[in-house]
Amino acid sequence: MISHKRDRQIFCLLFTCLIALIGCGKKETTSSNGQPDSGTYSPIPLEADLKDLLDKQVVACGAEGCPDYITKIAVVDRGEVRFCTGFLTDTGTVATSSSCLPDLMRLQGQNCENEIFFFFPGTNSKPSVRAGCRRVLQVSRVDDFSNPYLWRENIAFLELDKNVFRRSLKISKEGMSDKKKLDIWKIDQLDKYNSIVRREECVVVHNTYLNPLGSHKFSPSMLVGNCSFVKGNSGAPLIDSQGKLRAVASADINREMIKSLADQGYLDGTTISSMMHTNNMACAPNIDDNEGYPDRECIKELSMSYAIRLRAEMIDENLLFSEFVKETAAAITENNKYVNFEARLVENDNGKFNVKFFPRCFINADQWRNKPPKSKTFYVTTPYYELARGMDSYTRLKVNKINSSNTQFRIDFNPREVISGNSPVSIKSSVFSSSFSNIPSNCVYYQ
Repeated sequence: MISHKRDRQIFCLLFTCLIALIGCGKKETTSSNGQPDSGTYSPIPLEADLKDLLDKQVVACGAEGCPDYITKIAVVDRGEVRFCTGFLTDTGTVATSSSCLPDLMRLQGQNCENEIFFFFPGTNSKPSVRAGCRRVLQVSRVDDFSNPYLWRENIAFLELDKNVFRRSLKISKEGMSDKKKLDIWKIDQLDKYNSIVRREECVVVHNTYLNPLGSHKFSPSMLVGNCSFVKGNSGAPLIDSQGKLRAVASADINREMIKSLADQGYLDGTTISSMMHTNNMACAPNIDDNEGYPDRECIKELSMSYAIRLRAEMIDENLLFSEFVKETAAAITENNKYVNFEARLVENDNGKFNVKFFPRCFINADQWRNKPPKSKTFYVTTPYYELARGMDSYTRLKVNKINSSNTQFRIDFNPREVISGNSPVSIKSSVFSSSFSNIPSNCVYYQ
């Protein structure tokens, strides 16, 4: 019974992964270059007077101000204008996400003067600045826009058509440790012309179902939570407390997968946090970096098949509930000199799991051969659980304890029948009762 239901559970989760693989139906619309569109603002159809559209662009600082290095990027792509976030890495270079760029711009050395434009906001120390793009200095290859957690790198460095003398960002190669807090500075496009710079605090989250490949501080693709992703945020920098760049925003999370997990009961009312996919700058290329990768984790396998395997391991009940099985096994062994029991996970009719124990063999039955008593009764007290799979607000697997109680079990057997070869054992309690027969009279096999 448990095997059949477990197969059904795994099939449902693999089906969820398949949905992600084929693009998840209406998970997200895509622009003409295949890029995912997330949030509330759509690309602008290119007007006859592009100059007028660009001249009217406004970038305002939010209540917390905005850093000098931040810039809005306007991208002209096949008759449309859309927006991303970028940041200065030196006076003549802006970095952003490679996925922000049109297909034809994802080529090193490509001229970008007619496709990409930069708008730096006025700050407390600097006036607003507009700049053009001269060429693409370096750019990552980006495939499979349906699954951004498979992107090993998502960064582009663009040469400005003039120097912009503002503070620039320095890249950190220290990685993204679990639970580390980072600030994201992002530009939200409000309407056709107006945008605002906002800061949010994010937290790095490892080992999520949404991104099982982000499990180490040097994993190339990482999920961050507690901060939202809307259109225009792609390419936004995530900054540590020392003001160094740790990651670049890539894409929104897979909303269709969240719905599927909820439908299967894994969320059980849990409200999912705002999250986004990012690329770890410890693993990303840098035009000034000749040191290589800081850790082999940067070159780990990133594939859908590997992600599916990791997700299957996450939901495996034998791994998820193993500590409860061990706890029960230890409890029934303590002060029990007669019967060797096995603790085992059992799925009940409502899809939850209990840890029950079953007699495997008798301990030292040869010692009873001289004067075996007619019957023997003893008691064991063990924790008795009803368990279910669950997920936290970041889609990390967790155990939901539906019921938990210490329960006394009465164990009865007849030593004379053990010696004669007919060896039934009965277990009675308030939670379950069972009888077992043909229990081996020695435990040699299990030693």
